Amino acid sequence: MSHRKVKVERVLFLMPNTRWFEGRYWHHFPYVTGLLAAVIKDGGYDIHVLDANIDDLSEEEVKRQIADIKPTVVCVSAMTVMYRRITHAAFRCIKEVDENIISVVGGIYPTQSLNLVIKDPNIDFIISGEGEERLLPFLKALEAGDGFDKIDGISYRKEGEKNFTVRANRQFIQNLDSLPFPDYSLFNMKK
Repeated sequence: MSHRKVKVERVLFLMPNTRWFEGRYWHHFPYVTGLLAAVIKDGGYDIHVLDANIDDLSEEEVKRQIADIKPTVVCVSAMTVMYRRITHAAFRCIKEVDENIISVVGGIYPTQSLNLVIKDPNIDFIISGEGEERLLPFLKALEAGDGFDKIDGISYRKEGEKNFTVRANRQFIQNLDSLPFPDYSLFNMKK
């Protein structure tokens, strides 16, 4: 991934379907995604949510919806190692729609198993640790074209390289009251 300036027009949060690969359905409350959406919405970004899990969407249906939304950046929060195949399938879907979509993974899986995640050629960026303090600076750095060396917990490929540059996760949120309330307006909370 180069350090060229990118106009971030739309950010999509994709929640993969836990039933892909005959997995057990795991319905989780979208607290983290709602919190991340609130953080970057406050930064002025156009946010969309595609919940393939709650809507039981197939990979083909996910690809069609991604194509309709036309996101600049797609973020997937991988909350468990148990569903890692599903996480990687989601990134394959993203890049099959448009290889220029910037793909970002965060959550417990990449934080705990970075050595596995960096092998996926469909993942452009990895956010380790607390994304609430990293996602907005990441998007701003993407738009500025300044690079990502000043943001801890961001791993990325430099232009022309296959290997990731890994930035260790060193900082943690000191004041949880500084975070906004989660934005659930993007979710169908009746499901």
